[in-house]
Amino acid sequence: MLKNMNLTVRMILGFLAVTVVAVGAVTLATFFSTRTSLIDDGKESILAQLDILDVSLSALYESTQGRVNSDLQLLTGEIESLGLASLDRSRTIDMTIVNQVTQDKEQVSIPSLKFGNVVMNGDTAFVDRVKQLAGGGTVTIFQVLPGKLLRVSTNVLKLDGERATGTYIPSSSPVYKTVMNGEVFRGKAYVVNAWYSTAYAPVRDVSGNIIAAVYVGRQIVNNQARQVLSQAKLYGRGYGFIFDEKGELVYHPNAELERKTLAELGLAQAEFLAARDEIVTYRFEGEEKFAAVNFLDEDLGWRVGLTLSQEDLLHGLDKRLLRGSMFAAAGAFVVIIIFAVLFTRALVKPIKRLQTYADEVASGNLEAKSGIDRGDEIGMLTKSIRHMVDTLKTSLKQADEAQAEAREQARLADQKAEEADRAKKQAEQAKVVGMREAAERIESIVASVTSATEQLSAQVEESSQGANIQKQRAGETATAMEEMNATVLEVARNASEAAHNADGAKEKAQDGATIVQSVVKAINEVQKRTDELKANLGELGEHAEGIGRVMTVITDIADQTNLLALNAAIEAARAGEAGRGFAVVADEVRKLAEKTMTATKEVGEAIKSIQTGTQRSIAEMDDASQAVGRSTELAGDSGKSLGEILAMSESTSEQVRSIATAAEQQSSAVEQVGRSTEEINRISIETADTMEQAAQALSEVARLASELNAIVQEMKE
Repeated sequence: MLKNMNLTVRMILGFLAVTVVAVGAVTLATFFSTRTSLIDDGKESILAQLDILDVSLSALYESTQGRVNSDLQLLTGEIESLGLASLDRSRTIDMTIVNQVTQDKEQVSIPSLKFGNVVMNGDTAFVDRVKQLAGGGTVTIFQVLPGKLLRVSTNVLKLDGERATGTYIPSSSPVYKTVMNGEVFRGKAYVVNAWYSTAYAPVRDVSGNIIAAVYVGRQIVNNQARQVLSQAKLYGRGYGFIFDEKGELVYHPNAELERKTLAELGLAQAEFLAARDEIVTYRFEGEEKFAAVNFLDEDLGWRVGLTLSQEDLLHGLDKRLLRGSMFAAAGAFVVIIIFAVLFTRALVKPIKRLQTYADEVASGNLEAKSGIDRGDEIGMLTKSIRHMVDTLKTSLKQADEAQAEAREQARLADQKAEEADRAKKQAEQAKVVGMREAAERIESIVASVTSATEQLSAQVEESSQGANIQKQRAGETATAMEEMNATVLEVARNASEAAHNADGAKEKAQDGATIVQSVVKAINEVQKRTDELKANLGELGEHAEGIGRVMTVITDIADQTNLLALNAAIEAARAGEAGRGFAVVADEVRKLAEKTMTATKEVGEAIKSIQTGTQRSIAEMDDASQAVGRSTELAGDSGKSLGEILAMSESTSEQVRSIATAAEQQSSAVEQVGRSTEEINRISIETADTMEQAAQALSEVARLASELNAIVQEMKE
C-alpha cells in the first residue's frame, strides 16, 4: 500500500508518526515525572505529620505511666492509713473462683483479708474512694492463695457491667511470679476490652509474708489519645492507627477492625512490622494507599501509622496535569503538521522536475536538459543522472565497436573449427590402435587380481566365522560372569546383614548382662533393706511391748484413782453438807478415772493389734528375704548364661564378618573377570565387523574386476 502512495502523502504521514510518538513520549514522561515528584513530596509530608503524631502519643503514654506510678503510691498510702494487712481465719468465706485464662471454676473456702479492721473481701468503698482521689483509672485488691492471685475487691467492670471479683491470675502469669518474688510488676495488660498500663505491688503482713497484692491501671489509648489520632490528617484526609508487635490492630477509626491482625485484613504484615519511620505502600479496600509507620514506644512494642490514599495524596493534581499536557501536545501537533506540509512541498517540487528529465532520457532523448542547478542532495542526484547518461552514450558507442569485432572473430573461429575436425579424425584412428594394445595388458592384470581376490575372500570368510564363534562364546561367558557376580553380591549382602545382626545380638547380650548385674545389685539392696526393715519391725515390736507395759501401769493407776474417788465420795457423804463440794470433785475424778480406763483398754487393744501385725510382718519379711535370696541366685545364673551368650555372639560376629569380607573380595574378583570378558567380547565384535567389512570390500573388488574385464573385451572388439 505504501509503495503505491504519493511521496508527498508518505512524507506527511511520516512526519505525523514521528510527531505523535515524540510528543506523546515527552508528554507521558513529563506527566509521570511530575506525578512521581508529587507522590514523593506527599510521602515526605506524611512522614512529617507522623513525627508530630508520634511525639504527641509518646508524651501521652509517658504521662499515663507517670499517673500509674502516682496512683500506686496513693493506693499504698491509703492502705497504710488503714493499718497492717492480715488474714482473719476465724471468719472464712466460701466462694466459687474462676481462672481468668482457662475459665476453669473451683469451690474454695478462704480466710477474710483485712487492712487494719476493714475487711476487703467484697468491699467496694475503698477501691472506689482511691479511684476518686486519683481522678480515674482502675484499682484492684488481690488475696494470695496457693498458686493464685484472687480478685477480692475491684472497680474493674466486666462487659456485663458487673465487677470482676472472683477471678484469679494463675501462677503461670509473669505478674504472679514477679509479685511473689516481692517485686513490683509494670507493663501492659488487656483488661476486659482494652489495653492498660498497669502496676502490681505485693502487700505483706506483720511477719513479712506476702498475703495480698494491689493493682492500679490506666487505659493506654484513652480519650485524649483517640482525639489526637482522629485529628491526625494530611490535607484534611487520611487517618491514624496503632498496631502491636503481633500485627494486631489496637486502634482503628473503624472499631470493628480492632483486635484483628494486618494479615487477616490481607495486608503485608511483615512489611509493616519491619518499617521504621518509613513508607509502606499497599492496597486496601480497592485503593492504593501509603502508610507512614514508626515505633510508638519500643518497650511497649507498639507501632503508630498514618495512612493516606494515593488519590487523596495527589489532590487531583495528576488529572489537571494530564489535561494540561494533552492540550500542549495538541498545539505542538498542529504546528508540526503545518511545518511538515510546507517542507514536503518545497522538497517534492525539484524531485518532480528530475522525474520529467528521467522520463525524456528513458524515451531515448539523451540530449535532454534537466534545468536543475542545486547544491543539495537533489542537485547531486541530478549530476549523477547526467553522468549516467554520458556514460550510457559512451557505452553504446563501445558496444557498436565491439559488435563489429565480434563478427570478425566469428569468421576466424569457423576456420579454426574446420581445421580441428580434420585433426580429430586423425586422432581417432591412432586411438583405436593404442586401445587394443592397452586392453590386452589390462586383461592380464584383471585375471591376476580376480584370482588373488578369490583366495583372500575365502580366508576372510573363515576368519569371519571364527570371529562370530568367539563373539558368541564371549557373550555367553559375560552372561555367566554377571549371574555369578549377582550371586556373590547377594551372598556378601546377606553376610553383611548377618554380621550386623550378630553385632546387634552381641550388643543386646551385653545390655542383658549389664541389666542382670543391675538386677543382682538391686536384689541385694532389696535384701539389705528387707533385713533392716525386719530389724526395725523387731524394734517396733519391742517398743509396742514397752507401751503395753506402760499401759498396764496406767490401768493400775486408773483403778487406784477410781478406788480413791469412791473412798472420797464415801467420806464426803459422811461429812454431810460440808462435804458436798468435795463429793462433786470426787465424782468428777471417778468419771475421769473411768474414761482413762476405757481409753487405756482401747489403746491396749490397738497395741496388741500392732504387735500381732508386727510379728506377721516379721514373718513375711523372712519369707521375702528367702525369696530375694533365691532371686539373687537365679539372677547370678542368668548373668552367667548371658556371659556365655555374649562370648558366642562375639565369636559368631567375627566369623560372619570374615565371611562377608571374603564374599566382598570374591565379588571384586568376579567383577574384574567380568570386565575382562566384556573387553574380549567387544574385541570379538569389532573383529567380526571388520571381517564382514573386508568381505564386502573383496566382493566389491571382484565385481569391479569383472566389469573391467567386460570393458576390456569391448575394447578388444
